[in-house]
Amino acid sequence: MKKLILLSAFTISFLTACNGAGSTPVDSTTSTPPGTLISYESASNYESDYLSTAVYNGMCPNDTDCTTNLANAAVDFNFHIESINTSTTNYVLHYSTPGVLAENREVTGGLIIPNIPKDQIKGIVLYYHETEVSKSDVPSCFHNSQISISYCSSKDPQTYGEELGGIIASEGYIVVMPDYVGLGFDNTVMHPYALYPQINALSGLYMLQAVNSALTKLDYQIQTRNLYITGFSEGGAYALWAAHILQNIAPNFLTAANLNLKAAIGMSGAYDLVNAQMPMEEDNISEGDKYNIANNDNATYAKPTLSSYTMASYGFYDLNQNYDPVFNTETGNGFYYCGACYAVFGSLYQLPELYIKNGLNDTDIKSAIYQSAILVSYGPQNANNSVNPLINTTILTDSNFIKTLESANIISWKTSIPVTLIELAQDSIVTNLNTKNAESGITAQSGANLVHKVTIENTRGSSRYMVINIDAITGQTSLMPLDHVGSSYYQLIAAINSISQYEDN
Repeated sequence: MKKLILLSAFTISFLTACNGAGSTPVDSTTSTPPGTLISYESASNYESDYLSTAVYNGMCPNDTDCTTNLANAAVDFNFHIESINTSTTNYVLHYSTPGVLAENREVTGGLIIPNIPKDQIKGIVLYYHETEVSKSDVPSCFHNSQISISYCSSKDPQTYGEELGGIIASEGYIVVMPDYVGLGFDNTVMHPYALYPQINALSGLYMLQAVNSALTKLDYQIQTRNLYITGFSEGGAYALWAAHILQNIAPNFLTAANLNLKAAIGMSGAYDLVNAQMPMEEDNISEGDKYNIANNDNATYAKPTLSSYTMASYGFYDLNQNYDPVFNTETGNGFYYCGACYAVFGSLYQLPELYIKNGLNDTDIKSAIYQSAILVSYGPQNANNSVNPLINTTILTDSNFIKTLESANIISWKTSIPVTLIELAQDSIVTNLNTKNAESGITAQSGANLVHKVTIENTRGSSRYMVINIDAITGQTSLMPLDHVGSSYYQLIAAINSISQYEDN
């Protein structure tokens, strides 16, 4: 039980900083302690042809550039699409994990096991997924599921997070993919987005404990298994937080769970909210400035969603669901009232409801938020992509909000295992200043031999990879260098290449 005590102590110490604790009406969803396996069920199988086709479709905009992209991937990351030759069995797990207000919540996640002899499994990969604004776009909503899962009903058919896990599994790893608090089965509360990375990191660590129980029931030998942690975008920060917790806060968890932590790989994560990501949201940015963005339209379209998700989460958890301090709530015209919601959904919503209501489509949510933003001095026609017109800017100088931002940073900590940081040379959604600051801060405490950076070249004119880009604002398609949205396959094969280098070390 010591691992539970250690992790619970960490959780409680973090939660004391949340002013909303004790007053926000968030009920416990389960009485079982964190890490308990509640249930598991086989959901689907991925044949190797299905996975290789998913990779091909994700990396190949047309035959000509597919040849170039795959050839460059072979050189850059030793990746060959024909190496995907293993089928997988996919499970949905229900387990318990702490919520922001110290309640125990029943959450879900996806577990992918390669169909290879058990003694050939190389280890476990804990994968933290990217930002999803729909409750249904989560790893446990497997494509072609053989079981009915009510919360997957509105899943965006373009979502491929669990297929990414299948690609990792095809390399010989068991893959653990938490859905996170507030997503998937746990869809009655706000997902604690960005500002509460510790809670989301814990959802993965407690899932490891539940997976340990599931593997025992599935008759897998209990032995020490190598553990690798990775995550993309939102999940990139959680991956580093998980590695930090396991090394510096709750190391006994690894021994109790029969795990040997080998490496952590963050992919384009928002590691530095204070000095990189939040300033990018607040500034009126453009191509060629210090934030190293690739496409101004992509950045402009994404900002209202990313910033409003962050602010809505803070209002929900720290301000007892009072959103006046964080949003522009000007009556009738304020961003908070989601002026475009009726046109998109046929219903009126206040903006935070888009992140709480189950059954809404990811694309529709983003469209409604962006269209509402342009009604409030935002967007190309206003020559502005600073989110300041959308929020109550007094929150930016609020001491508790600043403290929350600072506590979410994961740029200065000590590691004793290798940490690889994968970035794009230019990124329109998560500025690569996050990666540069994390590289500097972790290296200062750990030494340069443990911190490695991999940069995927996507600068216009010299990009290694070209993709079909759908302009976020105009909807026009063109062959463009890789950008944040659409880069997950490329970053993942870079991560798998890094993992392979640590297998025998």
